[in-house]
Amino acid sequence: MTTQAENAAGSDVCATVNYIRNRPDSDTHPLEFVTEVEEWSTMQTTPGREVQIRNARGIPTALDVEGFQLIPHASAVDDFDLIEADPSVDARYDTEMIELLTRVTGASRVVMLGGGKKRHGEGAVENLAPLTNAKPARYPHGDNTDESATALAELFDAIVDDLDLTDYSRYAIYNVWRCVTPPPQDIPLAVCDARSIKASDEVTVTAVTATSNVSEIRHDTTS
Repeated sequence: MTTQAENAAGSDVCATVNYIRNRPDSDTHPLEFVTEVEEWSTMQTTPGREVQIRNARGIPTALDVEGFQLIPHASAVDDFDLIEADPSVDARYDTEMIELLTRVTGASRVVMLGGGKKRHGEGAVENLAPLTNAKPARYPHGDNTDESATALAELFDAIVDDLDLTDYSRYAIYNVWRCVTPPPQDIPLAVCDARSIKASDEVTVTAVTATSNVSEIRHDTTS
């Protein structure tokens, strides 16, 4: 863990990163990551590799160069524990993120895919015991492949009344992350410079997540 002074200086830190160690036998038998019971996963990520990670604060970044961008943004939400618990807070935050993405990307239309989600380290499990899928991922990943991104866009084309993908020449799917606790964080977010990987480095993994008890989980969380 670096100190605030070291962070301000933009120094590197050495950390263990758990890359995928086993490639699937064939395209018809992809690896699986089971979010609720990780020991059932067929994906192997340990032991990890020691890599140098640079503090990106203060370093100019751009979506079309590194593939990510750090944006200063002050939210009107004063209690992020209410995300996924208070519909009015969710609606307010969705509006903020739509306005932010519109400004940063220059998009002519922004649609939120599911609203805000909270991620917590194991130190917060006391009030999140049912939300096992609220844990941060412990390995580098991209949430979508070209195929899954296309399927997701087509889904929203079907369910959003005034959205027609044929009205647009292209679309993009972005993740927006925000730290909501003071530093230092026990599970800091790291991002990968898109220029440092190639298509052959990627391995497709199927995420298996239980959804049948979502309503029960949300009820327990909000009570």
